[in-house]
Amino acid sequence: MTKILKTRFIYISALEYSNVFITQVIDWLHSYQEKGVVFEIWRTSSIKKCFSLDERKETALIRNHFHGRVKKLYIAPIQIFFGVVFNTLLLLLLVLPQLITKKCILIQTRGVDLWRSLKYLNMLAPKRIKIIYDSRGAAGEEKIYSNLENSRHAKIKSDRISLAEEQMIQISDKIFCVSNVLIEYHLKNNPTIDISKFYLYPCCASSFDFYYSSDFRNQIRKQHQLEQKKVIIYSGGLKLAWHIPDRIFELFAGLNKLDKSYFLIVLSPDTELAKQFILKYSIPEESVLTISVNNSEVVKYLCASDIALLLRDDVPMNNVASPTKFAEYIMTGLPVIISKNVGDFSNFVSENDLGYVFNNDFSTVSYSELHSCLIKKFESYSSRRNDIAKLGLDKYSKVINTNAIIAQYHSLTP
Repeated sequence: MTKILKTRFIYISALEYSNVFITQVIDWLHSYQEKGVVFEIWRTSSIKKCFSLDERKETALIRNHFHGRVKKLYIAPIQIFFGVVFNTLLLLLLVLPQLITKKCILIQTRGVDLWRSLKYLNMLAPKRIKIIYDSRGAAGEEKIYSNLENSRHAKIKSDRISLAEEQMIQISDKIFCVSNVLIEYHLKNNPTIDISKFYLYPCCASSFDFYYSSDFRNQIRKQHQLEQKKVIIYSGGLKLAWHIPDRIFELFAGLNKLDKSYFLIVLSPDTELAKQFILKYSIPEESVLTISVNNSEVVKYLCASDIALLLRDDVPMNNVASPTKFAEYIMTGLPVIISKNVGDFSNFVSENDLGYVFNNDFSTVSYSELHSCLIKKFESYSSRRNDIAKLGLDKYSKVINTNAIIAQYHSLTP
């Protein structure tokens, strides 16, 4: 504990305030606080937005939710020399008291934009300034996948991000990665890096919010008259391209044509978009429930379902990913229909008989194969709900993983 008290912990993120920011940043930092590791949040944004009222409101929202210090950093463009100098001086100014008093500073960052400034800062006191790169995916690949125009400008930008990420890997004392596949990806791009610098840190969920309850199951199934249904659920947004929302409804429509007892629950804030897909694939109204609920209610609908959906395109961005919804599904005892090559999870499903690895062939033949498998497995999955939930708790709960992460912080503090 003495070592920790002598360390200033800083978490840097450009992630916008949202439910993802709450679950993937704030909730984790609160867990660390309970163990004596007290982070402050530095939320970065473009210097062009320094007079934006929306930015100030967002900072206020973070401060209202986070039990700790929050700073808003307006950073200059990193492509120009002046921008790098400005950002470096800004960071130096903020950590100067600790440098003067010879305390340790541990900086954990999700982004790569500040790599040059962090490198120069680290050079001032390499033994007392430690950097952790919190790698949530292949940054350059994400830019390519999210770009709808596929323009030359976007390709140049994605290449720049990839190079910046390689540099961030080089300067970091530790690299947290959400999947083993992501570790392999970084090692391929940085073959000289010592593998001991990497730490597997999968996306996890709160065991207080996600668990299996037969009472919830019976309550929701009775409420929506689902007692005799084979309930498939999708939980999450429908606007982002990598969710391939179109395919979610296409797959269900294929199953529903084979067996009318299949029922789809869509838990999403994007209910109007869901209705468009329902019409597109001529899904009967009596076979689907589209609903937006509070976070505290999600667990009830997961418990009420029989199997969950997690579909992704087979592209590099998804091959290294660790979707948090997988942890939420498994921790509520749900088997999963998952696309092939989704991070470590597709193999995990196959090796532990936790669902069905779908080859993303959206055809009648594939639907028939999936249907045949589910018919054979539904009873087994039902009887294993508690066991699956226990496995999810042991592997993907924040409570279980917090102590191991704290140990990584201890290993870097002098």
